Amino acid sequence: MAFCTKCGSQIPDDAKFCTVCGTPRETAPKAAPEAPKQAPAPEASAPKAAPAAAPAAGTYQQAQPAPSTVIYQAPQVNSNPYSAPTDPRYSILSPWMYVLYFFLFSLPCIGLILLIVFAFTGDNENKKNFARGMLLYGIICAVLSIILSIVFAASISGLISSLMNDPRFASQFSGMF
Repeated sequence: MAFCTKCGSQIPDDAKFCTVCGTPRETAPKAAPEAPKQAPAPEASAPKAAPAAAPAAGTYQQAQPAPSTVIYQAPQVNSNPYSAPTDPRYSILSPWMYVLYFFLFSLPCIGLILLIVFAFTGDNENKKNFARGMLLYGIICAVLSIILSIVFAASISGLISSLMNDPRFASQFSGMF
């Protein structure tokens, strides 16, 4: 078994990369078997470029990557998952900012306008996602309140019509409608 030159862990003989850090295994390149030399053919006139010799039958020549080509780049692992992101689009909002935006979005007319503006524009993805969540919450609450209002109005109208048709209460409602 060989050892990785970067992290020092053991690498199996058949592995091309380190199984821990992904560094390419540094091995001495195997010499390709030479093709048998042929006697040069007599040239009739002007010298011509000789064709490249084909490898002998049964031999395999592995293509080597260019030295500047990176075969595998091990991902950079952040040692602290709770550290602040480096991209300013994903900067973290403090809890007080969430409270401030919540109260700002709760204002009747101005809050709705700011909610729509913050949900679709801006640089901070966390602020956008919070505004989008508040917008979805508002839409769900509006739809549920409309449904409950319709159910409540239907039940009240059914109750009033049943009371008006009841003979015990009909005399009390006769002069009202």
